[in-house]
This record gives sequence, C-alpha cells and structure tokens, in this order.
Amino acid sequence: MKQKTKEIQIQNIPLQEQNKEYQLILWDICLALVLMTGSLISFVESWGQKTGMEILIAVTAGIGLLGSVLAQQYGKKTSIKGILYGIPWLLLLIVTGFHGYLTGFLSWINAIITGWNLSQEGGVALFNVQPTEQNVQAFSLVMALVLGEGILVLVKKKQRIVCMVMVTVWIVIQLVGATYNPVACGFLLAGLCGMWIAGRKTWITKSMVVWALGIAVLLCAAGMSSDRAGMETVMDFREQVEEKMHEIRYGKDTLPEGDLYQAGKLHASTEVMLEVQGQQEKNLYLRGFVGGSYQNGQWEEMSDAAYSGKNAGMFTWLKARSFDPLTQVAAYNQLGEEQDVPEGNQVQVKVKNASRYYVYAPVSYVRMINGSVKEEKDSRLASRGLFGSRSYRWEEISGSRPGELTVADNWVEDPDTDRRQEYQEAEAVYREFVYHTYTTIDSDMQRLMQRIFWDDYETDSDGIYSALNQIRQCLSGETTYTEMMPQIPEGEDPIRWFLTEGKQGNDVYYAAAATEAFRAYGIPARYVEGYYLSADQIQKEESGTNTLTGADAHAWVEVYFDGVGWLPLDTTPGYYYDAVSLQQMISAPDQVNKNAVLEDPSFEANQATDTTGSRRNGDALKRVAVRMEAVILGGVTLLIILALVLLGVLEIGRIWDYESMHRKYERVDQKEKIHMMSEKMEKLLGFLGISMSLGWKTDEVDEKIHEKYPGVEAGSYLRVCRIMEKSLYGQMELEAYEMRTIDSFMEKLQEIGKETLDRKGRILLRYGYVARIIGKIRRKTGQKRKNKKNDRKELTK
Repeated sequence: MKQKTKEIQIQNIPLQEQNKEYQLILWDICLALVLMTGSLISFVESWGQKTGMEILIAVTAGIGLLGSVLAQQYGKKTSIKGILYGIPWLLLLIVTGFHGYLTGFLSWINAIITGWNLSQEGGVALFNVQPTEQNVQAFSLVMALVLGEGILVLVKKKQRIVCMVMVTVWIVIQLVGATYNPVACGFLLAGLCGMWIAGRKTWITKSMVVWALGIAVLLCAAGMSSDRAGMETVMDFREQVEEKMHEIRYGKDTLPEGDLYQAGKLHASTEVMLEVQGQQEKNLYLRGFVGGSYQNGQWEEMSDAAYSGKNAGMFTWLKARSFDPLTQVAAYNQLGEEQDVPEGNQVQVKVKNASRYYVYAPVSYVRMINGSVKEEKDSRLASRGLFGSRSYRWEEISGSRPGELTVADNWVEDPDTDRRQEYQEAEAVYREFVYHTYTTIDSDMQRLMQRIFWDDYETDSDGIYSALNQIRQCLSGETTYTEMMPQIPEGEDPIRWFLTEGKQGNDVYYAAAATEAFRAYGIPARYVEGYYLSADQIQKEESGTNTLTGADAHAWVEVYFDGVGWLPLDTTPGYYYDAVSLQQMISAPDQVNKNAVLEDPSFEANQATDTTGSRRNGDALKRVAVRMEAVILGGVTLLIILALVLLGVLEIGRIWDYESMHRKYERVDQKEKIHMMSEKMEKLLGFLGISMSLGWKTDEVDEKIHEKYPGVEAGSYLRVCRIMEKSLYGQMELEAYEMRTIDSFMEKLQEIGKETLDRKGRILLRYGYVARIIGKIRRKTGQKRKNKKNDRKELTK
C-alpha cells in the first residue's frame, strides 16, 4: 500500500492573511527612521560647524515623519492626504516668515565648498550671499521636513533605486565637504540594506527582520566605534581608486611625480618612452610633471587656492591681452629685433610607454599643430583625450644657448611698440603673481638653505646666473651624484637628509634642493620632471627619430626670468656646461643648426601620419572624451541639486523673472524704462490698497500715500509722477539724478510692502509673476485660436 505524502504547509502567507497591517507600517517606519537619522546626521555635519539647531531639526523631521504616517494611514482621499501633508508645511512657512530659503541653501552649498577648499587646497568660488541665522534656520527646517516626509514615502513605495541615489548623494557630500561621518554612513547603509532585503514583498518574515536587524546593528556599531581616522581611510581608498583610473586611462607613469621617496623610479625603466623628431639641433627639456609646493618629501602641483581670491580671473585678464604664461618665452622671442628672432622648430612626439596624461613640450612652446591639448593653469600642458594622446606635433621658438645666459632685452624696460607695451603691462601683472606664489618656503627649510647656500655668498655680481653658480658649487662640493638611491631614514625630510647626512642623490634630489635654494634667496622657482633630449643626441641620430628611454628621464628647475618667462636651469652634475664653455657661448653668435634629416622628404610625411589609432575611435568618441570629466562632475552636482531644490521652484521662477525683466530693462530706451516703472509702481500701490494711474488725481494719491504710510514724505509721489510725465509726455531726456529719484521711491514702496502687508499680500507681492506669466500664456493661446478661426473663415470664403 502506497504511503500518503504529508502535505507541507507554506510559511510565507501574504500580509493580509498572516501579518497585521500595523506590522508592515512599523517595518516601514523603522526603515524610514534609520535612513532619516543617517540623512540628518549627514546634513548637520555638512555645515562644518555646530549650528545650534540640531534638536530643532530633529523635532521638525519627526513632525514630518508623523505627518507622513498619518497621511499614509488616514488620508484615503486625496484631499485629506494633501491636508495632512500640508499642515506641517503651513506651520513651517509661518514660523520662518516665507523667506530665507534660497539664501540658506546657497550658504549650505558654500559650507560644502569651503570644506572642499580647506581639505583639497582648492579654489572653487563661493556664492556671493550674506546669510543670517534666520536664513540658515529656515533652510535647515525645510530640509528636515523634506527628509521627514519624503523618506517614508520612498520606503512605502519601495523606491529602492531612488533611496540608493539619495544615500550616494549624502556620502558624496560628506566626501566632497570633508565631513565624513562613519555613524551617518552606518545608518544610511543599514536602511538601504533593509530595503533591498525586503524587496517588493508585501509581507514580512522573521528571517527578513533578523537579517535586517543584524546588518543594521553591525553597520551602526562599526560606525559608532570608528573615529575620525575613518575619514583618512576613506580618502586613502578614494585616492587609490583615482590613481588606478588614471593608470587605466593614461598608462603607468614611470616618473616619481614629485615624490622624493620614489626618486629611484626616475631611471629604473629601460623601456622606450618617447620617439621625437625635430627640425633643429638643440637641447630640449620636455616637461611633464611640474611641482609648485613642497611638503613632507612630496612636490605637488600648485593648488587651486593659489589662483583664487585676488588672483581669480587673472588668466582671463591676461588672455584678453594676448599673454599666455605657457607661451610667454616664445612670445618674448618673437617680439625681439627682426634679425634676432629664432626660426620656428616643429617637433613630432610619439608616446610609447610614458604617461599619456602629459603633453611633453618645452618652455619655448608656441602652438599645437596636430593634437588636442588643454592648459593646466600656468605650469604645463595636458591631453584632452579620454585615454590621452599617443602622437602630436607642436612648434617652439628658441635659441640654442642655455637658459642661464638669458638677459632680457632693453625693450622690456622701455617698450617702443604697441605689442611690446601690451606684453610689458601683462607681464608685470603675471610677474607679481609669480613672486608671491613661487617663492614660498617652509621656515625650517629656509634656515637650512640660508646656512648651506647663502651665508657665505658674495652679492657683488648678484643675479640669477651668479646665484645658479653658487648653488652648483655648493652642491658639487657637498654632495655626490648616484643612481643607487640609499634608503632614507623614517621621519627624515628627503631634501634635508640629502644635504646634511646622505650627501648622495640623483636628478630628483639635485633639482628639489636647487628649487628650495632659489626660493630661499627670493628667486621664483619650481620643480620639474620630464625627458631631456640633447643637441648631441639629435646630431648623432641618422634616422632623424630620437628614441628616449627611462635613462633619458630627468628632473630640473624652472626659474622665472623677469620680462622673459620660465626657463629651465640644471644643477645635476653632467647636465650643465662649465664656466669656460659658457663664456665661449656668450662671445659666439646664437646659431641653431638644422637637423640633417630635413633633407629626407619622408620626414614631413612621417609627421603627418597618425599611428596611434586614435582616429579610428571616431569623431564622436573624441567629442565625448573631451568633456567626460566635466560630464561626470556635472552629473554628481545635478544629483545633489535635484535632491535639495524640490521646494525652490517658486524662488527660481522669481529670480528668472526678475533677471529677464532686468535684461529687458537694460536693453530698452529711457522712455520704455519709465513706462515699465510706471506699470510696476501701479502694481505696488495696488498691493498697498491705493489705486493710481499716471496723470490721474496725482495730488489726491500723494495725500493718500502720506496719510496711510507716514514714512513716505508728502510730495514724493507727486515729484516722481512729474518726472515720469516729463519723459513720457514731454519727450524729454531725464538726468541721472531724476532716474535715481524714481528708483529710490520704488525701493521705498517695496520696503513698505514687506513691512505692512499680511502673509497673503506678501506672497502675492513676491510671486505675482506667476499670474502675469499665466496671463501671457492665455493671451497667446487666445490669439492663436482667434487666428486659426479667422483662417478657417478665409478658407470657407
């Protein structure tokens, strides 16, 4: 006899059969509370300082959550639900006085930007706002109410993707503003995990609750047990990700990039880095990395903060005067006497195993012939391509003498042409920035450099050439060049150790020490890494193509020569001429030899050939690549704005309307301006309960205004009307003081409206543009219908 199989009961029964409704409501509330807590902590921390409103913000968010719960449960009808959602907003608007939200929002963005600038030494501009405590409070309460009501709606509707975006936005804000809070991240991630565990189920199970509760406890406990050191861990992780992405895009860089602890990397690789074809036989310093500030053994590119503040807009001003720091040397050479101007030298560069991020070009660079580049401030060129550039051709203009023999021509002091005069004026502005920025040095390093290089220095023949010789003599007398880099003791500054204890180093140490020595003496200098191609190498290469390997990598100093620009100087033994050779160069004419390969017609053809395969990517990919970084940053910014400006539509519309009216006001003639002001005055007085029309019962209206609002002097309205009538009816041009009189009266009416109108009147006054826009739309629609109707009549006839 067949045994009957026992039927197994299904444990997961739909909510309406297993769970009571309040259990699911409680589940949603718990998830919303966790997400809201993380969001509120993130928001409070993002201000960067205590606002003193933490309790009030929490209470407001709690009220919003309560209102949302009641609306979800008892708001079966749309009207009732709207009332339950709207009551907290009505109370909030009354408490905050219907204003200050936009200013508070902009001040919050400023706080995030300030955090970024302080942590990253950035120079991102702030919004020009002067927030009050009331503005900050108004916006904070609005944000708290948005989070309180909105998060429960998202949880209730199972909007997991939206919640994930919200969590991402808050974490991004923490990272951008340097306010990373592990507790906030713990709550945010815990709430998000709870939503994903639940999925779109309409019932709850014990395992679901256990898993969600366990993950929440672990994440929140981990956050609470972490200190601010967690921020450093996150930032380190972010930097590692950035470095990896940089390597994927541009290839691995074998240069130390300013890290003196990695100086041994400079010549470590034997791979081919660059292939270079040039038209002239001369020394070329092809710069890549440029270090502007030094700290703890690391040269960094000059921070954005150096270009902000009083220097903001400097490069735009210089560009308007045809002055570019990256082409300054070439511009100076071109402005010389016609017989002394060097001939242009076109150079083709093919990048093999060097980093494709840099565009390797000398200080005498004048223009890019084939390739797409962008300028990084005043220091270097970078590739615009998504994966960098593998081949490009540029032109440079320079002589053959080393930089230390450069002396500015007399015309720099006394320009005799308009072009020279414009160059001198722009150069003076940039020179002031250079001396302020590129002479910065740590006080301890200043004392060390003074003792080693400058205490015994004779200043009889003072100048860059003399100072350079002093640095070279001190370095050659106290240190030894070596490729075998010794281990630097932990905690030791590499430059200090090189000069005082180690006494051995390669190009990186010589260039770094020389840069600091120049700065200590008040001469602007910066540290540079790249590749060095000598005139002898070009002359000996029969094929015309010079192959540069890791052995040709080099580090040197760029010093600013007044009136001329940045020029490369070398202090590394074996890379500079002795005093006798330099004296011979001074007496000999500056003549540049042609490259013998020019006799081969295949040279030009080789330069014009693009072997990189970049063209195969197509023009569409190039256009996308050019703005990829901007799109990514813009996308993040857009997400933040969309998450925070839900209630700013009316304010944005008001600003847009004001700006459009202002632009229209600026374009029209004076008569039309008076007409627009007359209409505005009629509306303002209408809000104040006084009817007026220009030229109608002027004396009576003036008396009513003064009687109802004593702050307005008797006769003010009468005087303004006469001025307007003088323009509109008398066809007379008004003086500047007459226009100021009208403006002053209009401002007075607006102030009275803000002070005396009730809530409704203030709302109508502030957002009256909505009615005007709707009226315009209706009129246009009506006119279109009328035109169509007339057209149909004509067709019928």
